[in-house]
Amino acid sequence: SLLTLTGLKNNTEVRVYTAGTQTELAGQESVTTGTFSASILEPSVDIVVHALGWLNQRLEAVDTSTGDVTLPIQQRVDRQYENP
Repeated sequence: SLLTLTGLKNNTEVRVYTAGTQTELAGQESVTTGTFSASILEPSVDIVVHALGWLNQRLEAVDTSTGDVTLPIQQRVDRQYENP
C-alpha cells in the first residue's frame, strides 16, 4: 500500500518502522514539500515524526493492510524549544 503523510512542516524527519520493532521500512531526513509518501508491504507500521521546534509524534500500529493510507499530520509548536 502507499502510505502518505500530509501537512508536514519544512525540515521534518519521518521514519516508518515495522510495528513493534526497530526495523526501518522507509524514511526521509528532511521533508520540504509538506508531503511524505512510501510504498509499504507490512500490514502494520509505527511512524515517527520529528522536527526542531515542533513536538515529536509517534503513531503506533497504523493499519496499512487495507490499501492506501493518507494521514494528515498536525504538528504542534514545542514551547520548550529555544534556538538562540
